[in-house]
Amino acid sequence: MISGIIPIYNRSENLKKCLISLNSQSLLLDEAVLSDDGSQEDILSTIRAILPELRFKVKYVRQEDKGFRAAKCRNNGIRESKGEYLIFIDQDIILTRNYIRSFVEKKDVDIFLVAYPVRLTEEQTRKLTYDMIKDANYDDLLFPRQIRKIRKQFLEDGFEYIFKRLFKTKSYKPKLRSGVFGVYRDRILQVNGFDENYQDWGNEDDDLGRRFYQAGLIGKNVFYNEYPLHLFHSIGQTNRERINLDYYLQRNAEIKGGDIKARNGISNPLGDDEIRVVELN
Repeated sequence: MISGIIPIYNRSENLKKCLISLNSQSLLLDEAVLSDDGSQEDILSTIRAILPELRFKVKYVRQEDKGFRAAKCRNNGIRESKGEYLIFIDQDIILTRNYIRSFVEKKDVDIFLVAYPVRLTEEQTRKLTYDMIKDANYDDLLFPRQIRKIRKQFLEDGFEYIFKRLFKTKSYKPKLRSGVFGVYRDRILQVNGFDENYQDWGNEDDDLGRRFYQAGLIGKNVFYNEYPLHLFHSIGQTNRERINLDYYLQRNAEIKGGDIKARNGISNPLGDDEIRVVELN
């Protein structure tokens, strides 16, 4: 069974596009677990409006809004999912036709699969239509340089993977990107999931990637012809201060010493939030 874990916070229109894209895949998820970080928008109404069209199971999980808590939000999705293999997809991601199939065909218990997104411009996002998403055809939308960048990253990640296999190098590349990766459930449970002590923006995916590598997993990029597309939105997360940096640097040293489990993760959540779960179909 294959589960998609989709963290969400407001931006219901982006979520709708993501779900339509998932519904247009050549190979469908068995279930999508939509994990809400406390949206003010009526996300459930958006989901229910599109639900009759969807050809996979949908579960909704919600935690209270106590600020940006993506790590805990993703862990909630993991806890409520049923799949033996988990694919993580951010709500502002749409996909080429065989993206999910690529995960399923290339999955391996000792590998976490990573992708690199095409970052759409504001104009490209505005031009994107529902017909394009349903057809999974973005040829007239994308610039050649965007495809070249995806394939350049594929080659760079490929070299890192080969060097690591042949020479047991100690780098933490290919990099894990939290909105576009896949891994076996047992392997993410082995490291206790995302570390919920990462709050606000930054470093929780780097931390998880380092713990995967320390646990003996290797990252691999298999996305040359298939790839995720990241919808433009106005809040530039990459320009925000990484308030978790001191904690991240402390944890790096501990991870290198063999401490691969999240301090607060799947088995021992941080806080006492009331988690709401709704089975939608």
